[in-house]
Amino acid sequence: MRKYRQDIDLLKKGEADAETIEAKQIKYQTKYSQYKAFFDRMELPMQRDRIYNDGLKVKSDNPIEKIFVSKTDIDNDSKTSYNNSPLEDKLRKQYRKDVKEGWITALFSEDQYVKLYYDL
Repeated sequence: MRKYRQDIDLLKKGEADAETIEAKQIKYQTKYSQYKAFFDRMELPMQRDRIYNDGLKVKSDNPIEKIFVSKTDIDNDSKTSYNNSPLEDKLRKQYRKDVKEGWITALFSEDQYVKLYYDL
């Protein structure tokens, strides 16, 4: 998907015809839909930061998506939660540390990590 995003950006900068750009955008949207369907089937949160890690701007008019993409970085320790208990905040911080150190995969979300703790 990053390749399609890069191609679309280059086509726009190179002033390619609208049909060529649109064809590439359709391919990108198809891949995005497949990616989203996979995460839905696996009941995992989408990792949009992997898509948008190409250095190109997010082309969405949706301000919520722009915020989400910028806040998904695992190294961001400033993630504030107002409704969590101190224990849950500690678990979420430990999750980020474990992912950063490679003890668990980032495909296992913070929420799943906390839920597993309570289940155990």
